[in-house]
Amino acid sequence: MTTTLADLWHRTGRAARDDRKRLLSLYAVLATVPALLLGSLLARLLTGAPVAFGAMRRPVAYVTDPLVSAWMHDDDLAVLLWLLVQSLALAVPWGLLGGAVARMAAVDLATGRREPPPQALAFARRHALGFVGSKAALAAAVLVPLALASLVTMLGRWSGPAGTALFTVGVVVAGALVVAAVLAGSVAAAAGFVAGPTIACEDSDAFDAVSRVFGYAAAGLPRLLAVRLAFLGGALLGASWRLLRTGAALVLLALALEAGAGRDRADALFAALADLGRGRTAPWGDLVPALAFAAVGATLVALWLADFASRVVCGRVGAYLWLRQAVDRLPTDRLRTAPAGPTFSDAESAGFVEVSRIGVPTKRPSR
Repeated sequence: MTTTLADLWHRTGRAARDDRKRLLSLYAVLATVPALLLGSLLARLLTGAPVAFGAMRRPVAYVTDPLVSAWMHDDDLAVLLWLLVQSLALAVPWGLLGGAVARMAAVDLATGRREPPPQALAFARRHALGFVGSKAALAAAVLVPLALASLVTMLGRWSGPAGTALFTVGVVVAGALVVAAVLAGSVAAAAGFVAGPTIACEDSDAFDAVSRVFGYAAAGLPRLLAVRLAFLGGALLGASWRLLRTGAALVLLALALEAGAGRDRADALFAALADLGRGRTAPWGDLVPALAFAAVGATLVALWLADFASRVVCGRVGAYLWLRQAVDRLPTDRLRTAPAGPTFSDAESAGFVEVSRIGVPTKRPSR
């Protein structure tokens, strides 16, 4: 039975409103900040930059400072290294927790039943290498050729006729590497979302996930982009109302502080937040209420991000199921799952034994 795009689109929206998917997405959102800090720490160690643990009090600056410094000093390899390390760092929480959400969405859309979070997390742990490896492979397909192109063009630093000849060859090789990086990046940007749902729906590995990314892009890029935009539009439409409510809550909270505590007290609170962001000290009487206000705001924003992430992951699974139906001619209700029991290589290991081996006559006795 063929499933229409409209039907799958509406079912995806209903599946995304599951609080259990939102909870796992919230865990992924909360794990993003430590992952970025760890990635920045590793990037600093690999590039020789100072670790500066005390600067972690300003997490945004700690994460972005190595990138800004490398960019301002024209250190292209450091920029590419930072991007690669951060991609790998983000692939871990979003590969595991995002993979669990994708599995729950796949079971919901394909079979109509709700997958318990412990089973989805167990599935994500079994396929951790696939979820994380597919994201890392797509990032490396773009960044590694660019890094090699930068290394090859270093031949231009040699002087003399030999350096000129090597630099000429290096320019040609670098051009080919840049073209390969652009092609891989364009495919990953357009069809990279297919990787996670492939593992969640097909019970497969990273090789199959990356292969389907390029296969579905080759099968029809305009159709793939149209389907992706349709489901992404549904996610944005569903999350926009929640975003408006979140913004309204923060604005009303600020107005309530100003109306109740007074304008001077509210200005002192916001000034303490600004000083905290700049790494300055603030009076204790203003800092504690400012931290409480920041905690409330961060909680509301994190809840919205979790809802949006759940909708995006469910939308990706829905888009994949429809593309699989269009490209591979497989119904959307087909879901591959590993067998729960043991597998046997032959009949004897399964417990079947030839009759002649247990002493039972194979011919009827003659009278």
